[in-house]
Amino acid sequence: MGKAFQVIDENKTFSSDLANYFKDGNLAESGLNYHLVSVFGSQSTGKSTLLNALFDTEFGVMDEKARGQTTKGIWMGAASQKSSNSKADIIILDVEGTDGRERGEDQDFERKAALFALATSEVLIVNMWESQVGLYQGANMGLLKTVFEVNLSLFQAANKKSPKSRILFVIRDFLGNTPLENLAETLLADLSKHWHSLAKPSPELENSKISDFFDIDFSTLPHKVLLPEKFSEAVDHLRERFLDETHKEFVFHEDYHRNVPLDGWPMYAGQIWEQIELNKDLDLPTQQILVARFRCVDIANQAWAQFNSDLEQLDAPFGTDTLIENFGPPLGSIRTKALHTYDELASRYTKTIYAENRFELLGKIDGLLTSYYRSQLAAIQTSVLAIFWASLSKRDPSVPFHKSLLAVEMFAKESYHAAALEATIDKDFYSFSVEEATFFDVLSSEVSKARKQEMATIATKLGKQVKRQLGAKLPAILTSADENTWDKVQKLMETEISAILVPYDGGSDFHLGGDAKDNAQGKGTVEKAAWAALDAQLKDYTREEWLMARLRDRFEDKFRYDAEGIPVVWTQGDDVQAAYIRSRDHALLLLPVLSSAKLQDGTVLRKPEHLSSENDDEIDYEELVDPATAESLRAQFKRFADTAFVDAKRAVAQSASHVPYYMWLVVLVLGWNEFMMVLRNPLLVVLLLMLGTGAYFVVSMNLGGPVLSVADAMIQRVTEEAKKRAREYLIEQDNREVPIELQDLSKKENPRQEETTPASE
Repeated sequence: MGKAFQVIDENKTFSSDLANYFKDGNLAESGLNYHLVSVFGSQSTGKSTLLNALFDTEFGVMDEKARGQTTKGIWMGAASQKSSNSKADIIILDVEGTDGRERGEDQDFERKAALFALATSEVLIVNMWESQVGLYQGANMGLLKTVFEVNLSLFQAANKKSPKSRILFVIRDFLGNTPLENLAETLLADLSKHWHSLAKPSPELENSKISDFFDIDFSTLPHKVLLPEKFSEAVDHLRERFLDETHKEFVFHEDYHRNVPLDGWPMYAGQIWEQIELNKDLDLPTQQILVARFRCVDIANQAWAQFNSDLEQLDAPFGTDTLIENFGPPLGSIRTKALHTYDELASRYTKTIYAENRFELLGKIDGLLTSYYRSQLAAIQTSVLAIFWASLSKRDPSVPFHKSLLAVEMFAKESYHAAALEATIDKDFYSFSVEEATFFDVLSSEVSKARKQEMATIATKLGKQVKRQLGAKLPAILTSADENTWDKVQKLMETEISAILVPYDGGSDFHLGGDAKDNAQGKGTVEKAAWAALDAQLKDYTREEWLMARLRDRFEDKFRYDAEGIPVVWTQGDDVQAAYIRSRDHALLLLPVLSSAKLQDGTVLRKPEHLSSENDDEIDYEELVDPATAESLRAQFKRFADTAFVDAKRAVAQSASHVPYYMWLVVLVLGWNEFMMVLRNPLLVVLLLMLGTGAYFVVSMNLGGPVLSVADAMIQRVTEEAKKRAREYLIEQDNREVPIELQDLSKKENPRQEETTPASE
């Protein structure tokens, strides 16, 4: 890239297109890997020619036929040549010549340009002829004195030591008559003299030397026209000092570098020129910090924009509760890419500014990724919990529950850890230990929930067992209805609960993997289920229909059957009324016993205190049957018992009115002929045998009373039906229209005819 670019024009305007110049020349990526050289000297001393020869640049040179100003302002170019021992780019500033007739006595631009070159360059080439050594103006001593003085105030303004620079005096048209050592001694003497005559800005600088701030170096070049070959040879030797880092007289040193990356140099140089133009104190370190801050922020924004663009291209539902496959690696890749972009471009600037902005960029990226990662962890938790319950529902029934639960719990923990680790964006990015601890707490709650569900299943199963046992044993206890009834119920409950808890060590271990507290709660759950079964049974057994049926059963068992369970046939002389009263009172004993569950000691049957609750479904053991219902049952039962008593009395009366035995002898004597007639008729004999057999069974089985009752009921029914039909017939006759009465009237109108009719008959 040899083409020159004007950085500052002759009107002191700084170019705004310098950054594009670097980009077009592929220099913007050089970072800190560059060196900057500037040259100034008297006008028409061959500065541009020297630079073109040294660095193969294309600065404009003077037309030898018309001597005059060639370089106006400050121009920039880049060396086209590189050495194998140095890959750094070399940027050259060609400064407008001093002491030109075009500007005359206006030395303002000369001083500002020299100051600009000194402030920005690592090496300042002072181009001069041998004949100018020892001169004040020709050697630019006046200009250098002014620059040094301002430079001191600038360093003092920085309040710390600024980078040194190398001032390289290139003595042109060197003849060799005067040794270089003598020329250098003369120049150093002049420089030291002028340095000591400077107005020092602070007492600390009174005894300072020029070598404290500048490295002074010297080089010579033969006459270009008279000794072209030697000139070229000397230029080659001088070029090696710029290009070869291994050269013993290598001009660049790391202390000279301003540590401003080349992509930020346009801003850095622009601010320096602006402050020079405004005649302000020039604080070079501050300018470096400002450039670093601006560029680092700009680079951080570029990296952030690149990160967001890459994030959109992933096209995944980040930040939602959706489980994303291959979550971590892609995000880690774009995170690393963004940080690499920033590091590559911003690490060249001031380390503190670079680190500060990197921290902010990393905070923005990691803040967003952390929210995404937490959402992913939440999705992982949901997924693992779903797997936990699914695995538990498919467990092997032959394996004890607590072993299956422990295995599923360990699998869930391992699955979460593996999934969270796989989703990790970077090993140093974010630790999921807090979320994992939270998941373990949630999983522990789910394990407890699973135990409770299994405990509820066991309690339900055992409750059904208790209910079956109560259904088989409780009715007999309640029907017996004596003063020990509820003590028997209490004993039955204790026995049944103890029996169903035998496989579970009496309730001390339900084999669910829980602790003593869990087992105690489980035992309580089983006991609640057992008492709930009792409540359900008692609700059925205290219904009005069931109680009425039991009252009837108790009455009939006592009234209609004897002690051996044989039906009673009431005969003359039996005390039906006493039997009725005993049976009735025996049946009615059921009501007070079942109306209130009172134990023999007078207390009411109650659940254990640790099982009591405010559940509205629980029954009231103190009043199982309310008084109104009990009174209604007594009235219904009395009507039923009275009916049975009346039927028994009627049976006794019917058995008492039998035919005397002697009448059977009279019937036999008087009916002998009819009896013989029946015996001679086969049909009558068969009919007689059937009637006799039926009568035998009725008598032998003591069914006379029931048969007579049935016959009596049939006769009554037939009688009632006959009366009903007769009544309906009479009512129908009363309501009929009687046309005969009209006919009778007509007959009365013709009495003769009425009288003659019988006669004619």
